[in-house]
Amino acid sequence: MSSDTSSVITRTDVQRMRVLAATQVCPSFVRITLTCADSTPFHGQGFDQWLRLFIRREDQAKLSLPEGPCEGWYTRWQKMDEAIRPVVRNYTIRDVRYAANNVEVDIDFVIHRNPVSGGVEGLAAQWALRTWPGDEVGVLNQGLIFDASRATGRDVLLLADETGLPGVESIARSLSGAASVRAILEVPTLQDRRPLIDAVSGGQMDVTWLTRDDLHARPGSAIKAALPQITWPADGYAYATGEISMTRAVQKAADTAGMPDGQARTCAYWRPSRKRG
Repeated sequence: MSSDTSSVITRTDVQRMRVLAATQVCPSFVRITLTCADSTPFHGQGFDQWLRLFIRREDQAKLSLPEGPCEGWYTRWQKMDEAIRPVVRNYTIRDVRYAANNVEVDIDFVIHRNPVSGGVEGLAAQWALRTWPGDEVGVLNQGLIFDASRATGRDVLLLADETGLPGVESIARSLSGAASVRAILEVPTLQDRRPLIDAVSGGQMDVTWLTRDDLHARPGSAIKAALPQITWPADGYAYATGEISMTRAVQKAADTAGMPDGQARTCAYWRPSRKRG
């Protein structure tokens, strides 16, 4: 993940959580709902709060974690025996709900499929399709990227491919004080369009859906094709997340359009050899 915005972290150690439910919400998304595995509280921050998710491989009977504080977690993880070392992936939280003295955390997994074989690509997506209630995961909170202070009182434009869609939903729900909010969202197929958590300051988010409908098309390609037609918020805030070539194209287009310095931000969630859900 890359960004020039500092993260805000309220929790600094790997927390053990468990799967409460797994739901296929549309062809390209599986929603995993997590809850705390013990009495340790989970602190939701809203916006595009992201975390490192530790999951067990299919050949591992139980989940082992690099116990300890945030600082040094990667070194401890690397030193774990390969037989018990968990898979680590980055995810953005879609929603956090508090009820009955516990918490429910929704994380949407994008199901990437090979355009030739149709097989599911990626260990995290494969895990999401086979996990069950009670399965344990590790969570390491990494804070926020979206700069809410730049959105206050301004028109906001959000752009995202499917990997950034859950974060856009959470940002929209968390925003207050924005003059207006527009979103341009790209998904693989028409069937992947869905009702969004889109309440913004008592209003609604104006959403434009783009679809690729071509298994061979690169994610982000529909947004890149639409860039010449986009109306940029002249004194607003634009924020784009997703595949790296798309975010770079968005930044270039915003700069060319004369967006003020610092009012157009991007965060590359993945590149072709490395995907984020």
